[in-house]
Amino acid sequence: MNIDDHVARLRNDLVSAAALGDERTQQIAAALAEAIVPAARMTILSVATELASEIDDRLPDRSVGVRLDGDRIVAEVRSSDAPPTDPVDVSAAFDNMSGEISRVSLRLMEQLKSRAEEAASQNGVSLNSWLSQAVQGALRDQMRRSTQRPGGFPGDVRRTESERTESPGDGGTSEPGRTADDTDRRDDGGA
Repeated sequence: MNIDDHVARLRNDLVSAAALGDERTQQIAAALAEAIVPAARMTILSVATELASEIDDRLPDRSVGVRLDGDRIVAEVRSSDAPPTDPVDVSAAFDNMSGEISRVSLRLMEQLKSRAEEAASQNGVSLNSWLSQAVQGALRDQMRRSTQRPGGFPGDVRRTESERTESPGDGGTSEPGRTADDTDRRDDGGA
């Protein structure tokens, strides 16, 4: 399913509805239609993820999930009796990452940005480094969960109820993407 098709339809409907108003109303509607695009994309992905989770709960012999592939949401269905994939050494996969750095524009609520800056400062790193570590930690946790779930698959974005109530990588540490388990292992001389 192409997310952009649905977002464009929503944007066009909003602009069309404002066509009945004066020129200023149309300008405001056009600006709002553009501003809503990121939220609409995330909402569509969230709805697809929730639907996949509901379907997964009702199919005892199948594992259902969705993943984002560029601008497309891809549904994946696997048999529960499918042989589990070989365990992936998640830490090694992220520790050996190299390549070009890509620039990303991120919009955060001011309060969230302030808290992230504070956490970055406490860890003695820049906000960009802290955010990069947070993303790596969240992806590491997601890969760990998907490879441990029977019938799970990499890129599976379904979350359990307890995972939905926690932020990615939130395990009581101020280090982004690290859980308390990761911190304990590191303190014991582990990863």
